[in-house]
Amino acid sequence: MLVQAPATADQVSGGYIAALAALDPIAATRMGVPGHDHRLTDYSPEGHRARAELARQTRRQAAAIAPAGRRERLALAVLNERLGAQLALDEAGLTESALSTASSPVQSLRTVFTHMPAQTAGDWSNIRDRMDGMAEALSGVRRCLERAAARGQVTPRGEVLRVAGQCSFWAGDNDHGLSPFEAFAARAWRVRDVPVLAVQAAAMAAARAFGEFAEFLRRTLAPMAPEADAIGPDAYELWLRYHLGADADPVECYEWGLAELNRAGAQARALARRISPGTTPAGAAAQLDADPRYQVHGPEAYLEWLQQRADEAIAYLAGRHFDISPEMSVLECVTSMEPEVPVFYTAPSAGFGRPGRLWWAIPGSGPFSVWRDQTRIHHEGAPGHHLQRAALVDQGSRLNAFQRLAGEVDGHGEGWAVSAEDLMAQWGRLDDDGFRFGWLDGHLLRSARVVADIGLHLALPVPDGAAGQRWTPGYAVDFLAARTTTSRPQCRYEVNRYLGWPGQAPCYKLGGRAWHAAREEARSRLGGRFDPRAFHREALALGPVGLDLLGPQLTEACAEALTV
Repeated sequence: MLVQAPATADQVSGGYIAALAALDPIAATRMGVPGHDHRLTDYSPEGHRARAELARQTRRQAAAIAPAGRRERLALAVLNERLGAQLALDEAGLTESALSTASSPVQSLRTVFTHMPAQTAGDWSNIRDRMDGMAEALSGVRRCLERAAARGQVTPRGEVLRVAGQCSFWAGDNDHGLSPFEAFAARAWRVRDVPVLAVQAAAMAAARAFGEFAEFLRRTLAPMAPEADAIGPDAYELWLRYHLGADADPVECYEWGLAELNRAGAQARALARRISPGTTPAGAAAQLDADPRYQVHGPEAYLEWLQQRADEAIAYLAGRHFDISPEMSVLECVTSMEPEVPVFYTAPSAGFGRPGRLWWAIPGSGPFSVWRDQTRIHHEGAPGHHLQRAALVDQGSRLNAFQRLAGEVDGHGEGWAVSAEDLMAQWGRLDDDGFRFGWLDGHLLRSARVVADIGLHLALPVPDGAAGQRWTPGYAVDFLAARTTTSRPQCRYEVNRYLGWPGQAPCYKLGGRAWHAAREEARSRLGGRFDPRAFHREALALGPVGLDLLGPQLTEACAEALTV
């Protein structure tokens, strides 16, 4: 009689990723798992239940494993934490009711094409099939939202209407009079053997589906939605726990964020006076915008400037502060179709068949002000998101499939990127006053995000306000406009983001705090044996972890590396 060997963490992880890819084809595309690019994720109640049951089953399998060594203990801890945080949201009904201008099933359906190749007839067959399936997929989202509404869980009315506006834009109700689906489909003419008319028809069908969904949001869901924007402490703590991978006291985070905002504000005011005596941070920002030294003329020249700076950052870091393989050194700067997001990053696929990319919104013909862009390159590119995510592909043998592909934690990833900006400042890469002001400008906004996001959702008393006055969206816009250099329209966009994506905005600064503490813990415990380059090597090799795990795991990994 054959006795089946007990499962390992790697086997359970691999089984979960394979099953998840079948149940969530959009996630499969994002993860680079082949074979599912022709289908869309089922966002109906049945689809949500199937993915939740997979998570429960996987946690039960993991609980039966006796880990062999630190590597497997970490892998099991990561899997258990991530699936547990997701299930907590599911069980509270927050996954089914999710509707946001930043991150929700609607966003996944419209942005999945960013990750899809479009070079061959087979690629375009997958694109056409997905566009053809958009109406059915949005019908599943609608059923979920109606089911959640029946039990009283509806996204605040303002966010419902903002998502409706996004859907109308994607349906073609925009300044161009053309759906982005149709604009994307026009690229099919460049590829041989593609049935272009069929692709265009599918794009038009996808646009119609988004237009119909926009009408559902306006006519059916919005009248059922609450006017109040705050989600309250119970739901907020679940979201904050999910984004951080750690338990956190929102009030303590709020007070710390306010202290950080005051600290960054004092530094920004001092640098502003150096840039132009007597001016404010807002005045310095306006002066830098108009300074020819920080202007690039023309979209092509702007993209070329960005690519050059991204390449320079990698060249500076390689062999000096980080181990960077030739595959990791490739980082493409490309134009995005997301006008509201200045820049975002997409990770390379397995084997680096799809490279890491920085996607830049390039509106109009310029001139383009670049004093903020240097630190954005460090955050999104190197040594930020790109080095962290590309290392997961480059060092895949040290991590299992779940850790590489599904273990992402916002606090870990965004915190690393914030700490990456700070490292570049420490290493003298931001000594130019304009670029250094761009770095401080980022800290101002991210500190304000901590305060505004928590203040809004917990309806806290406003800082230094009249007795009894509490946070409202209008106050939050005024607060951001007064305490940062962000334009008022962008402040409104920021506040809308907080309202629709609770708990995510604070993870940048809170994650940065955790990374700083982890570095200092390793430095303190290792003493003279602490090696910054070895720390970076182990930090990237660790893979994504919740912030509760970060410090202890990094110290243990560094100590273990020193004894080998």
